[in-house]
Amino acid sequence: MILMRFLPDILKEMLKNVPSLLFDVVDWKELTHVLPVMSKRIVSRDQVLPLLKDVAPELASYQLQFSEELPGQKTTEVTESEKKKIATNLLKIYFQQLYNQQGQLLDLRSDFFSYKGQILYWKPNGIWANWKQEFQTGLIDVYKGFYLQEEDLFRSGLKAIGLIQEQWSQDDQDQMASLFKNHFGSSLSAEMNFNIDDFKNSFINIFHFLLEKKVRMSADFMYLGLMLVTLYLHLEELKQPLDVRSIFLDVLANNNSK
Repeated sequence: MILMRFLPDILKEMLKNVPSLLFDVVDWKELTHVLPVMSKRIVSRDQVLPLLKDVAPELASYQLQFSEELPGQKTTEVTESEKKKIATNLLKIYFQQLYNQQGQLLDLRSDFFSYKGQILYWKPNGIWANWKQEFQTGLIDVYKGFYLQEEDLFRSGLKAIGLIQEQWSQDDQDQMASLFKNHFGSSLSAEMNFNIDDFKNSFINIFHFLLEKKVRMSADFMYLGLMLVTLYLHLEELKQPLDVRSIFLDVLANNNSK
């Protein structure tokens, strides 16, 4: 993709971890608009400061602080019990961002985190986006439908984010629902180990299906892919199995109580 040549190095490095098929299923016109916008946000870090001010209160309960420095240790160099706590809070931070109205910070790689005194420090690099409302609401419904085992809600969420099309046959809708459930792995009934290759393979199967159906996704789907890839990379380094369902339900309850 010619456009990639003109992106900042940090964004190029991040995109190396994303299956190239993602850019085949995202609408090209949107890509030519949003990638330069993301680049400007990285170069002009002052654009991220208002976002950090808005989202900090939402994330503080997960023992997170934004910081221009990274005190303490790398998250991958602490004790096993501390790694467990960090991994749990990272996943909570991901789920909490599903609810953030102001925007989502996309790069969760370990290079931008440290740990000291029970606090997870995060120095965001300016790679952020803001999902459209329909996509954001639909994505929450996907997770709620899956973890609460409400099939109708799960499928309506998939339709809202564009992964199921109304005109598809029932068999095609069933196949996409099954493909996306495979992405969740064993997280419904057991602790889940995070493996980036397993994640990529599950999404590649989804991408192939979308290409076969000639579906083009919005840039919101690319933002989701970027955040998930960086989350998986960090959690894989921490090597901590997590009870994903319980973690999601904790975040859900926290947001329902507001």
